[in-house]
Amino acid sequence: MKEFSAETRRQNFDHLSNQTFDLLVVGGGIVGAGIARDASLRGLRVCLAEKGDFASGTSSKTTKLVHGGLRYLEQFDFGLVAESCSERHLLLTKLATHLVKPMSFILPIYKNRGSGRWKLKAGMMLYDLLSMFRNVHTHQFISTKQILQKLPQLSSENLVGGFVYYDAQTWDSRLVMANILDAHEHGATLLNYTLAKQPVQTKTGWRTELIDQQGRKTVSVEAAHVVRAVGPWEEGLRLAKGVHIVLPHATLPLASGLMWELPWDHRRVFMIPRGNVTLIGTTDTDYSGTADDIKIETEDVKYLLRAIRDAFPNISISESQIIHTYAGVRPLLASNAKNSSTISRRHEIQNKNGIWHVSGGKLTTFRKMAKEMVDQITDEPCKTDQIPLPISPLDTLYWNGNTKEILAQRPYAEKFEMVLTDEDFTHRRTPLAFWGIP
Repeated sequence: MKEFSAETRRQNFDHLSNQTFDLLVVGGGIVGAGIARDASLRGLRVCLAEKGDFASGTSSKTTKLVHGGLRYLEQFDFGLVAESCSERHLLLTKLATHLVKPMSFILPIYKNRGSGRWKLKAGMMLYDLLSMFRNVHTHQFISTKQILQKLPQLSSENLVGGFVYYDAQTWDSRLVMANILDAHEHGATLLNYTLAKQPVQTKTGWRTELIDQQGRKTVSVEAAHVVRAVGPWEEGLRLAKGVHIVLPHATLPLASGLMWELPWDHRRVFMIPRGNVTLIGTTDTDYSGTADDIKIETEDVKYLLRAIRDAFPNISISESQIIHTYAGVRPLLASNAKNSSTISRRHEIQNKNGIWHVSGGKLTTFRKMAKEMVDQITDEPCKTDQIPLPISPLDTLYWNGNTKEILAQRPYAEKFEMVLTDEDFTHRRTPLAFWGIP
């Protein structure tokens, strides 16, 4: 494995002005990282600039699922569900088996509340069909007794059974880093904490000033193509804020993931066991602020606590028991829909005055989005559906919950994963913040 450290970053800056790139990628979230990897594997000379740390935006603030998008069936977005299921299968079975793991979810059914059994049954059958029956398992109907064996404190009044279905869980920021590290191995120049100014067209392509946010050094780079994959920082999108809270597993002990339909707005919230903790989310509200300053409001937390109390009326949970909260902004394609939760998660690739823009999309379909983008600028075949993502020593530790072993990996992360700050390590290279460890 090649060194990928603060020294690597310094050397990259020193050599930038002497290079001409085929592609400059602006944005180091999952889409930008996927584009950089795809283009590098096809032999293109790639530079990526991220104004914060890799995955520091939306790509580290998801529900940490790789999923087909069961709820998109209600929007009749069958193409997106089929595409998502296909990408989920690739990640689960070939490309990221160390980062994407199967997970079961229970969707309970109540008499005179929420979606009825036969509507849900039709949705489950269609979900299996659109996945071409290649999911971990097909759905199953389970009895009230079976549900309460797994979730004994779940509200049992008028419970008439439910369905078990399967999706997958992941560590979102590690998925980003796997793409970044593989792009690095294949020759890409990757820079975090680097602000890209507006590109200026030249006779052969584009000149862009890159500002080192750490040393305040400015360097001009030349590239034949520029793509902006900046998520919610793209203009003209409709933004939706998603807030999550994390509780100790002992406070909300779940033996399975739960998809819970809320009676007051008919949205569905996930409650997911993740080792020593339980993750609850997400909210989905229109957001008019800036993506740089996302605040978690008291009402966001109350909404999720209310959802927990609705599902588990005999469990007493207060704000003081929350060990971690985080909020991200989803970049949705502009829509006149009344609620952001009903807007499609499809993506769009546009060329605006010579600069490429990738907008919308979701974590699960990042590889497909990257492929479609790189297809626009080269005829070389895509390889990302064949070559697995690399494994870091940190990846396996993510799943075992051993804090001491993870803390011992700080020197490795600094030398091989470009950790520059404490937050890089605790929030994105490791799950320490997620586990409530400062």
